Amino acid sequence: MSVQPTGRPDSGVCIGYEAEGRGLFSVAVVQNTALEEHAGEIAIHNQTYPLFQVPADTREAGDTCIAEFRSDDRKYPCISGSKSGIAIGFDLFRLTGSLLSGYLDKTEVRHKSAQNQSVFSPPLVDLYEDILFRAILTGCGEIGMPLVRKSHWPSGKEFAVCLTHDVDEFTKTYQWVTRPMRFLRKRNFYGIKNQMKSLSRRFRGHEPYWTFEEMMRNEKKLGVRSTYFFLKESGKKSLFRPESWHLYGRCHSLQKPRVIGLIQKLSEDGHEIGVHGSTFSHNNPTLLNQEKKEIEELLGQNVTGIRQHRLNLTIPDTWEYQSEAGFLYDTSLGYKAADGRGFRWGTCLPFHPHAATGMLPLLEIPLSLMDITLQDEENGWNVCSSAIEQVRNMGGLLTLLWHPAVFNDLEYPGLGDWYWRIIQRCKEDDAWLTTGQEIASWWQAREATAFDWRYTEDELSVTGDFSGGGSFDVYVPEHKTAELISENATLAEVKKDHYLLCPDGDDVSNEILVRLR
Repeated sequence: MSVQPTGRPDSGVCIGYEAEGRGLFSVAVVQNTALEEHAGEIAIHNQTYPLFQVPADTREAGDTCIAEFRSDDRKYPCISGSKSGIAIGFDLFRLTGSLLSGYLDKTEVRHKSAQNQSVFSPPLVDLYEDILFRAILTGCGEIGMPLVRKSHWPSGKEFAVCLTHDVDEFTKTYQWVTRPMRFLRKRNFYGIKNQMKSLSRRFRGHEPYWTFEEMMRNEKKLGVRSTYFFLKESGKKSLFRPESWHLYGRCHSLQKPRVIGLIQKLSEDGHEIGVHGSTFSHNNPTLLNQEKKEIEELLGQNVTGIRQHRLNLTIPDTWEYQSEAGFLYDTSLGYKAADGRGFRWGTCLPFHPHAATGMLPLLEIPLSLMDITLQDEENGWNVCSSAIEQVRNMGGLLTLLWHPAVFNDLEYPGLGDWYWRIIQRCKEDDAWLTTGQEIASWWQAREATAFDWRYTEDELSVTGDFSGGGSFDVYVPEHKTAELISENATLAEVKKDHYLLCPDGDDVSNEILVRLR
């Protein structure tokens, strides 16, 4: 793989396993098929991350240490750079493929996260992508070339936030017993007092788990829309099977007038309605189709998004069933409350899962942060803030799951407030906050945008089909500035040496010209 000036073969940036010494600048990656559960850590950007290979020592490849490997008493450079190239001492291509196939599910990183709630599983795949991109960008800068790539998000937004709610139930049932008992075991008298207040309000006609009016009002005030996944539970329950008791409290009908009115009101206000696949639907394609059809009939329109209840997934079978049912995206890939939190497969970006037949058209939107994983956390806001920072640093997607019940402060003190606080923080950071359907549609259009770019004698030409919208990040060499020549786009400076190029969707021309000075 290479990035090279037009008409000058083998004079650009060469990237690959045997790239060293090729082109004017090489990004050489060490090929390594071995995987270890936890070989050590990589220290980069003032952070440390787990590494699942013992990397090569790269100090002979350059005097600049970009990243360091640490393990017990060993410490040495694993990414090094020079004026002519960068050497990466581990196989980030192999690691990316393994992580996006579920390797983290098998490692001790997941177990540590479950045992120690301060551990937040990081987006390792996105870290590897960032390492590779920065290496290519460095190479382009060294040889005086620009670099063009598709923007991750619309209008130059640095990151995105997908707002979602799982509607599991409309009324509090068995929780009238289990929640007071939970607080009693923990000697949490404040919690017991709140339960008594909640019960008193229930006698006066206030249902504690029906918080939708407040949610809609606050989301409208903040200028955001979200996705509501509605559950219709059909699993068999029995008093003689304690493991089935949770099914008693779930929603068993969507045909009640108040529920139908809620679904229609949410849709009218611009929120997305999705399917919250019932407990056993992840292994039952017929049931999955029935649940999708019922909500579509209530809405009078197609439903494109799904999240499985309890994040149940049989991989890759569930994804195949969802794809065959006509879903555009799923957002069930995340940690259950007892398993940890963070980025379960190491990414905060959408991706297409693979099955035996190959890559599926279904898009997986990874779940990042769920309310229930924070309910016993003294430093919950620090966890939320850390998740925002990690996603922002990677230009990724923060997917939130907040259940309607937690917006009742008597039931879940503080949890609902964190949701609104996250939204405020992300708006201040100029993130794109939207629904799952909007995220999936944008990503699908982004994938479909094919483009090419050429650089000759200080003139940059970007060609392609720009009818789907989208934008491009243009990075120019140090001490260079960019100015638009053609009139079929806009060009704005984002920061030093970085510009945002936005094609004019109404212009049929498929070439944009930019001059570098």
